[in-house]
Amino acid sequence: MHDRYLGFWDDTDQVKGARSISAVPPDIVERIKPKLRGDVAVESVWTATAAEQYLNAYPEIKSLWIAEPNAGMLISPDPIPVQFGLFDDRLTLTVHDEETGHPRALVDTANPAALEWARDLYDYYAARSEPLDQWLDGSHQR
Repeated sequence: MHDRYLGFWDDTDQVKGARSISAVPPDIVERIKPKLRGDVAVESVWTATAAEQYLNAYPEIKSLWIAEPNAGMLISPDPIPVQFGLFDDRLTLTVHDEETGHPRALVDTANPAALEWARDLYDYYAARSEPLDQWLDGSHQR
């Protein structure tokens, strides 16, 4: 299941996702780094707690999320009830182990209705969120 999830990163031009837990396996972080530096558009909405823990665990990735033009991390003030990734025209719904970040359950689909649902959900949370750099400089504490 973990290898299958990693495979979604191989041949994609765009990834959007939502995260409510901070645990991300190191091999996924290493897989993401070149994507953030490359031509893949990566945008992700994180809960504040998850983002803080993730960036503390992997401080070297913070600058990539801020500086790279194709990367965007948004911080949601709201809880996010489901974790998912939109890879081009595939939706992955995941349940992650909260300590290791490895997927314990993974569902993927190319069903148009499911993709529309996930895009709408992503857009909802993205519209209510703020970019990582603004969140880090304390604007979220107003």
